[in-house]
Amino acid sequence: MALIAGITHNSALSRLDGSRAPYIGMNHDDNTTHRKTSTRSFLSRYRAELLCALMLALMAANFLSVIRRKSITIDETLMIPAGYYHLTARDFRPINEHPPFAKVLGALPLVLAGAQAQAIDPAPGHDYEYYVNLCNQFWRSNHERYESLSFRARVPLIGVTLLLGVLVFIYARRLFGERAALLAVALFALEPTVLAHGRVVQTDIPSAFAYLLFCFTLYEHIRAPSLRRAVYVGLAAGLAVVTKFSMIVLWPVLAVTFYVLWVLARKRGQSRSRVWGHALVVAVASVVVVNAAYLFVHSPGAYQLSPASVDYATWLDGVLRVPIYLLSLALQTIFPPDFIYGISS
Repeated sequence: MALIAGITHNSALSRLDGSRAPYIGMNHDDNTTHRKTSTRSFLSRYRAELLCALMLALMAANFLSVIRRKSITIDETLMIPAGYYHLTARDFRPINEHPPFAKVLGALPLVLAGAQAQAIDPAPGHDYEYYVNLCNQFWRSNHERYESLSFRARVPLIGVTLLLGVLVFIYARRLFGERAALLAVALFALEPTVLAHGRVVQTDIPSAFAYLLFCFTLYEHIRAPSLRRAVYVGLAAGLAVVTKFSMIVLWPVLAVTFYVLWVLARKRGQSRSRVWGHALVVAVASVVVVNAAYLFVHSPGAYQLSPASVDYATWLDGVLRVPIYLLSLALQTIFPPDFIYGISS
């Protein structure tokens, strides 16, 4: 009887263990299946974003391979050292016909890498040739690191190009859906002009990015006005102007837009005072961005200004020369003098 009871007991344990083994195996299979399902769900959910990232990653790889083999352009030989002096000497006179954004962005890695340069003379009245020679001297002072420095200077601008691609995807998807957004990114990543300008220290791609960002933020604000969106519009408008001076045309566009919003305010169920408040926020944000781009440097003594130097009013026989001169002085209390003279140069 004892033997029979022992056999029965062992059989019961065997059945119990046998029932547990498949259960443990089922847990493992379930976990594996759950992980696979989660992965498929993630890939399905973010398929468009991943495809966009893949195209832009290939674009970035192409850029990086090209700038190792291509020397810098003639414009870059001036833009990059000018940005270096903007950052190290806080002097924005070198190559001031271009705003500082691209120059500073390209020069930042060089400052971090410890590039050397001749000191700039702070005295006013230097001609353009002085700054050109100063920029050329920069490369002579760093001739042993020329290839390394020129490569590093271009990398941040490649980042701006990729950000433009991301913005193209976001904006196109918002307007037309994922398929159109992917097509837009594909065309962007293969467009020869973008491939040529997206890897150099120049104003074209940064201004394209800022312009599209301005359009996107303004579109969002018009759809659903708010204080936060007004701030974004102002930041984008200010950024556009410090990427390329021709983007100053966006400010009259803003004036007209907010005037129309003011006229239509009651029909849209909004108060007109709120529209004016948003317009003021946009203006203040733009001014702050412009001053920040020039590191909040206000140095009117860097330029020798007189009513006679206002050449663009001579066609009116000097009638507007003095008023324009006074207006220029007034604007210098709001904007950096380098910004005012950059636009007028």
